[in-house]
Amino acid sequence: MVIERDVKKTKKVMIVGLPNTGKSHVFNNLSGEYTLVGNYHNTTVETKKGRYERGDCWYEIIDTPALHSSYIYSREELIARDAILNEKPDVLVQCADANQLNQSLTLTMDLMELGIPMVLCVNAIDETAKRGIWIDSRRLSELLEIPVVESVATKGIGTEELKKAIAEADSMPQLSGYDTLTEESISTIMAKLPSDMVFRRKIAMLFLQKDEFIESFIKKQYGENVALDVFQAAEIVRKNCSGSFTRVIKRRLIERADEIFSAVIHKQKVALEGYSQKFSQICRDPLWGIFILLGVVWMMYVLVVDVANVVSNWMNQYLWLPVSHQIDVHIYSQFWKEFLTGNYGILSLGLANAIMTVLPILSFFFLFFNILEDSGYIPNLCILTKKIFEKFGLSGQAIMPIALGFGCKTMATMNTCCLRSPKERYITAYLIAFAIPCAAQMGLNLSILGRCGIQAFIIAYTALGLAQITAGLLLNNILKDD
Repeated sequence: MVIERDVKKTKKVMIVGLPNTGKSHVFNNLSGEYTLVGNYHNTTVETKKGRYERGDCWYEIIDTPALHSSYIYSREELIARDAILNEKPDVLVQCADANQLNQSLTLTMDLMELGIPMVLCVNAIDETAKRGIWIDSRRLSELLEIPVVESVATKGIGTEELKKAIAEADSMPQLSGYDTLTEESISTIMAKLPSDMVFRRKIAMLFLQKDEFIESFIKKQYGENVALDVFQAAEIVRKNCSGSFTRVIKRRLIERADEIFSAVIHKQKVALEGYSQKFSQICRDPLWGIFILLGVVWMMYVLVVDVANVVSNWMNQYLWLPVSHQIDVHIYSQFWKEFLTGNYGILSLGLANAIMTVLPILSFFFLFFNILEDSGYIPNLCILTKKIFEKFGLSGQAIMPIALGFGCKTMATMNTCCLRSPKERYITAYLIAFAIPCAAQMGLNLSILGRCGIQAFIIAYTALGLAQITAGLLLNNILKDD
């Protein structure tokens, strides 16, 4: 007797998108599994897999790190692109934040070149509604010719609609058209690629854009001879054409995204301006923003010096002195008294100093820093400092790892991988190591400087600031642009 087994087919579904667009939330909702979710860079730094069953099919869900475009700028983006090229998913689910739909649409245009059935999941739709902005998702679906699902992933809203759209997604997206010369160049490179290769058009475009990682990918898949032939053909095409293919392709994608964005976005003539919008505008203002920044620094100083010292003195008086007195009373040996509670004693200098002096300073520092993060001040500071940072070869985004350097230099250095170019990463990592005190150093510095007065604090940190400025300017001139 032969027992027939019901073998269900499996579809691969890959979740992609810009940073902080709710990819991990959507993954959790679809798979029913848990993966780390956060509003900071590179929360997802590797692919994660889950699955769910619907009808007569299993769906394998793959969560990927953030992706800005198919042209790679960082190692984390390379993980996401390699996952697409290697896994060859049956459906791509792009998560887009409704608040930054225009930027996400540029990525949508880019991903369409892969020729994979797509679903666009427009997340955080409730936030745009509060701001008086309405996204015509039906019109958006018509223009893109792919399913569009509205979602509030944090509340699980839109999950069933997304599963239905994934099940029904089978049509290839319409490719973006370029000028005749660009299309002919793409066709020339495609002819050099193996006929059985998947994503031939996109790979040909990446060769024309001189993507530094695509050649090694082709070497692994098809050998060095094929990679060399395609590379040489791309070099010849680039020499015969004036201008940059990267610029041409990106401009076309942005133009198309802007056209679609303008057609699907509708704003109320009268929209209530909340506290967050007013706060953001003031923080980004070139004049008021500087005063707010100085105020933030002053508040930080007051908290970690004055307030922390009050707490430290209270803890010393009511926690440490009674313990020290009992040790002096009950221990008669002078050796053990010096060993435990002397000027360099293991309890007085080690344990008591760490708890009574350093702990209050670090506690107030991290408490205040977390308030700044949760209030949304840090992203606005990125915008405020953008023009200043450009003098050092950095973007406003570099403020994040630099600010984190005041907490932990190791984590701050790791966070530089979110920056777009090697030059920017090198400069930021050097500045973090060169003259930014970490939390432990900050605690000791402020403990000493606080006793000397505000003048000592200003002199010391002005010197550190000048050292940072000098180093940044020198590095920007020494290191070559990518």
